[in-house]
Amino acid sequence: MFFELGILLFVIFFILILFTYISSWGNGPATDLTHSMKDKVIIITGGSSGIGLETTKDLLRQGATVIICCRDKVQAIKAINTIQNQSHKSKCSYIHLDLTDYENIKSFVEKIKKIMVKLIY
Repeated sequence: MFFELGILLFVIFFILILFTYISSWGNGPATDLTHSMKDKVIIITGGSSGIGLETTKDLLRQGATVIICCRDKVQAIKAINTIQNQSHKSKCSYIHLDLTDYENIKSFVEKIKKIMVKLIY
């Protein structure tokens, strides 16, 4: 009887240890280090509000150059001004992009090509 109880306790202990290991393994690395995004250019659609805005702020903190693309110019400029008031060295700009307008998308692509050529050469 004591032998069966010992085996049962061992199995329960083993399952708890295994569960703890698997749950901590699934949460990613246990570090708070961030990667440098210096010299990276990131294009974010919808970067003027919500998750896009928070992503923009985080990428700027890591040193990236961020281009916010959205339909509402007023909201984008307001977001950029807020970001630049919080951090003086942030490199953030706006390009108009309406994903429902094919001609606007083609114009946007041409603008991005020109920007990238200037950055590369």
